[in-house]
Amino acid sequence: MTLSDSTSAAIQKLVATYPEPRTALLPALKLAQADAGYLSREAIAEAADLVGVPHSAALELAEFYTMLHTEPRPPIRVVVCAQLPCALRGADDLIRELRAAVTSASVEIERTSECFGACHRAPMAADRIVGALAGGAYEGLRKALGMSPDEVIETVKASGLRGRGGAGFPTGTKWSFIPKTGGAKYVAVNADESEPGTFKDRELMEVEPHRVLEGVALCSYAIGAETAFIYIRGEYVCAADRLEAAIAEAEAAGLLGQACLGTSVNVRILVFRGAGAYICGEETALLESLEGRRPMPRSRPPFPAVEGLYRRPTVINNVETLANVPSIIDRGSGWYSSIGVPPRTRANRRLWRRRDRRQGSQGRADRGRIRTDSQPRQAGHEARLRLGPGGRLDARLGVADRARRGHLHRARGGAHGRVFPS
Repeated sequence: MTLSDSTSAAIQKLVATYPEPRTALLPALKLAQADAGYLSREAIAEAADLVGVPHSAALELAEFYTMLHTEPRPPIRVVVCAQLPCALRGADDLIRELRAAVTSASVEIERTSECFGACHRAPMAADRIVGALAGGAYEGLRKALGMSPDEVIETVKASGLRGRGGAGFPTGTKWSFIPKTGGAKYVAVNADESEPGTFKDRELMEVEPHRVLEGVALCSYAIGAETAFIYIRGEYVCAADRLEAAIAEAEAAGLLGQACLGTSVNVRILVFRGAGAYICGEETALLESLEGRRPMPRSRPPFPAVEGLYRRPTVINNVETLANVPSIIDRGSGWYSSIGVPPRTRANRRLWRRRDRRQGSQGRADRGRIRTDSQPRQAGHEARLRLGPGGRLDARLGVADRARRGHLHRARGGAHGRVFPS
């Protein structure tokens, strides 16, 4: 018998669900494939018998659908959409780079003509860790683990990175406030993005969860924390799901959790879902919520760097802030601080999202203006750069740079990178 007892029971339950048993055939084949890895003739026959249809009827479906496979496949598959929007945004170049970078027989890079329905994020690939690694994910963490924590903090300081939560406080300076004493320390990531028209952090968590996680791990290593919490607003169900899946992938690959990248460094990242409270965007109210209390702001001092989560030293940073850190460590503070307009110590690129009225309430602009907030808001001082699908900056970087997501550091906005009408 090829199928497990639990899969057979699930198929039988499906058969009893529908008015006509044959409606259960396609979902039954998907369950069988998930169980066995692929649809062998034996698995197809067993699924057909459970549904009560001829074996030929089940085989016909198994050979028709592109998501069903009748031959063994590598355990890890990266599927890249090559439909027109993705093709125009470099899908074929991305496929070539992935195939050149990934040589393991356990990984398959597949080109598909089936649209993923994510044209605003073109080119789109299945969100698996192998694709992130091929694009340079966790290289910053690997480099940082060869540095001392103080060296990491000084690199972030030198980059001029400032917080993206609104206050714009220098990130490296905030990290340096954590006492060098022993005992537990924590990182709390503020993903309670609740301002109307603000969704840049959601985009980062959904599209680039491994970049966010790498930034959290770098902060944790720099301050000596072994546990980090990502406090995400309860409404961001998809983003939370993707973060949790990415954490599981990274831990299975030895990148996070115990003994990160084979070192003695431990970084455990936990996703904590809110339940609908705007006030949790305030950092100390967020800490109160994490501790199971009514989320009301604390009186300060003491500040979180001295008494934060569980009354222990804590760094609280915004999602976008930490998403910048991997490239700073990997490419150097000089690279990061050189981007922008003078005075570059104040430039601090931001991620923007912009909606175009002409595309209706459900559309997002594929063009617009990026303005640095160190310049007056006058037409003569606007940097007119093209925004790609979803509002991301298309700075004409090479495909390798796009894969490494360097373009995320080249746009900036106000306190929250808010959406503005055209």
